[in-house]
Amino acid sequence: MVTIWLVMLMTLFLTFLSEQTKNKRENNRKYLIDPFYTFAIVILVVYSGLRSSIGDTGYYMYSYEHLPNNFLDIFTQRDWGFTLYQSTIKLGFPHPQALLVITALLTISLIFLTIKKYSPSIMFSVFLFFVGGSYVSSMNGIRQYLVGAVLFYASSLIFEGK
Repeated sequence: MVTIWLVMLMTLFLTFLSEQTKNKRENNRKYLIDPFYTFAIVILVVYSGLRSSIGDTGYYMYSYEHLPNNFLDIFTQRDWGFTLYQSTIKLGFPHPQALLVITALLTISLIFLTIKKYSPSIMFSVFLFFVGGSYVSSMNGIRQYLVGAVLFYASSLIFEGK
């Protein structure tokens, strides 16, 4: 529990620095990315991706190790979309921790990109992301959270009327 508090404090501090240096970065165009915001995302991805015993992580690692070997068997699975996602990752990375790291990278990046684009106060939005339980939820039920992150990122299409 102490580690998650430290992750939260480091992330909030980095997003605070990101907001404080925003005008300097906009005036100085050599920065293509926000280093503080990017480092905050990296911290969250590393903590989430390297976990081993939060929620149903053990089940996801077990199912990753026992994926069907035949491509056609993927579509006989009840949740064939997620099985296809896992199988695609397993082609390049046989260790089950890769599933957690890649999924954490994808979900947290999509959420933070949307927060950065639409939030008037990034630090407050990240604070709500933590205290609302969204970060801990990202480590439990990664199938649902992956879909939620994609839909949250796609909300920009709704805002733009597309």
